[in-house]
Amino acid sequence: MKSGRRFVLGGILCLALVPNTAWAPIIDGANITIEFRKDALPSEVTFSKHMGLADGGLVYQGRPPVPGTWVQSHPIPIGFAWTIPNGVSVSLSVDRRYTLEKGRQGRDTDRLRPYFRYGVDKVHWSTWIPLPESAADAKRRGDYELSYTIPEAARDGWRKLSQEWAAKDKSWDLSRFFGWIERCHPDYLAKEIPFVGYVQVLVEWPAYSLETLSISQMKVHLGWGLGGAAMNRRSEDGTPLEDVKGVPPRWGFSMRATGTGEAPKEGGGENPQ
Repeated sequence: MKSGRRFVLGGILCLALVPNTAWAPIIDGANITIEFRKDALPSEVTFSKHMGLADGGLVYQGRPPVPGTWVQSHPIPIGFAWTIPNGVSVSLSVDRRYTLEKGRQGRDTDRLRPYFRYGVDKVHWSTWIPLPESAADAKRRGDYELSYTIPEAARDGWRKLSQEWAAKDKSWDLSRFFGWIERCHPDYLAKEIPFVGYVQVLVEWPAYSLETLSISQMKVHLGWGLGGAAMNRRSEDGTPLEDVKGVPPRWGFSMRATGTGEAPKEGGGENPQ
């Protein structure tokens, strides 16, 4: 993890490997804090035209907020550079201040709507999935939380294509698999996303009743699991590769115009879709 050129990104990574067996489960996670600072525009973090950076963080400029006030995180990578899970646990907290219009009562959480989506190449994404409010005993992880697994029925194409790919490449390196997909089956990811390589979070306030709103930071916790065999990296012909020293690098695959996969480049984010 690193501090972006235009925004502060604090990351705490935790890695728990169960020893003594290559098939032991791997539990991993990341805590990401996005801070909104007046002296820098967040990179790959986007927000609606009604929002702007000020002393109080990211604030609504004008009153009252209109439907469509939103903030979207950068794509957050998970898993390892060669393998990723088919599910993720997402927790979210938003440090904010707000006032209601005169005569209005209630909480802004009655109006705040958080979502997340996932993808593998920073181009094709799932639909936005609502994040429900956390149970009382889970508030320490975040105000909103959901554990999500991609349905097996939504991964049928992966099972078929993986058999075709396995006849050509015995590495089971998913970054190589998706590079092959882009070259040989470029329409596949428009129909099906079988794994979670990146997560984006979206928060919006669609109601009219908020008079002022400022956001100082967003905290995202992501957790996931992998089979222990995922640590066994292999070459194209199936020869075992040397183990990665230290904390393995995160997923880094992205699509490029030539149709082959490459590591992601820094750049601007995109609006919610």
